[in-house]
Amino acid sequence: MSFHATTWAIDQACETATEKAVLLVVASYAGADGACFPSQDTIARQACCSVKSVERALATFETRGWITRQHRQRRDGSRTSDLIHLTLSANPEAREIQSDTVSHRPNPTRQGVRSNPTPCPIQPDTVSGLTTFEPVTEPVNEPTPPNPPLGGDLFSEVLGSYPKAGLSASGPDKARAAWATACTLAKPAVILAAIRAYAASEVVKTGGTGRVPSLPRWLNERRWETWETTGPLAGAALASRTPINIAARLALLESLN
Repeated sequence: MSFHATTWAIDQACETATEKAVLLVVASYAGADGACFPSQDTIARQACCSVKSVERALATFETRGWITRQHRQRRDGSRTSDLIHLTLSANPEAREIQSDTVSHRPNPTRQGVRSNPTPCPIQPDTVSGLTTFEPVTEPVNEPTPPNPPLGGDLFSEVLGSYPKAGLSASGPDKARAAWATACTLAKPAVILAAIRAYAASEVVKTGGTGRVPSLPRWLNERRWETWETTGPLAGAALASRTPINIAARLALLESLN
């Protein structure tokens, strides 16, 4: 807690009691440099107001130039409380000097009497553990983990869903490379659903279209576009053994209707 920050907050000319309460709570968390990071829920609870009132008050303080805010994130990417920095600028309105009414002298003393609040004792470091905000931690020389391959978590399901006859024709490395390329052209879940529809079709079960193509060939030829829908459209489109475009699909649907 910074005594200077609390005194600064008392001197600021707030428009409402809620603004004053919010500013005092924020200042109570500020250090010697004016920085703090209490959560809005904590400020609202200690200022006896709603979170919406805290949001409006902080936005007003930022507009007046009293504070600056910096968004913070945890290591997993989730949001945490903002870093608030008090500008601690001097109040343009000086405090009024009280008249000497205690000594009952006919003339006032040279120096006006000022009300000085009693300084707070130094609090131990363990008090900070009672707050709900989190300290700012910066990773030092921590390597950034590589991004996982797109659709990599579904590749095992692809191998388990595609007809076995098409898996023996190529190695897993070629299949994985073709799968990674296909995932850049369509959603992995859509391609997996098309593979399952193809594997469950009567065409595959009865061998009506000849030998089952290898998985890399099936993916490289974008055959999921044929099997990403079900019903008569998919069965009729498979007869050509090549993907059809959208215009051909529309024409085929009109002919089936």
